[in-house]
Amino acid sequence: MIKVKIDGFETVELKKYANMFYNYRNSSVYSPPEVLKCPKKVLEPSTSIDVYNFGLVMWELYHCIVPFDGNLNAAIQLVAGENLRPKIREVQSEDDSRSQNSNLMNVCSAPIADLIRKCWDTNPELRPDFNAILGVLLHETTFFSKCETEFNVSLDSFEVIVEE
Repeated sequence: MIKVKIDGFETVELKKYANMFYNYRNSSVYSPPEVLKCPKKVLEPSTSIDVYNFGLVMWELYHCIVPFDGNLNAAIQLVAGENLRPKIREVQSEDDSRSQNSNLMNVCSAPIADLIRKCWDTNPELRPDFNAILGVLLHETTFFSKCETEFNVSLDSFEVIVEE
């Protein structure tokens, strides 16, 4: 069984305090537009923020580079200012995936690219929840084919633990 542990909620009050008195900034290149647009405000943790972060982590896994080269100012300008996201390189057809097999490590399938785009939606309410994300991942064989280990997974194989 694969266990996913979501943690860190107990630090929210400390971050708010640090923001008030020490100019703490709770944002990174993985932050969604709503966080990047409010640099002085620490937003409450939410699933929609985590989904946006997850989309960027998936993009990084497929493209093997850190979003915006790790430059927070570039992320603020492009994501919050211009409503842009990193370019997703995706396989255009089944024939492409067969003929360019050696180049597939940095390319997403169309369903994965679509999922990443949904995770990056500017409107937090339109981002998918993790059950929808998991459903796509379990049906998308290219997600697990990037690993050298063979997986035999189903929804019953996952347990999400949220610690507060």
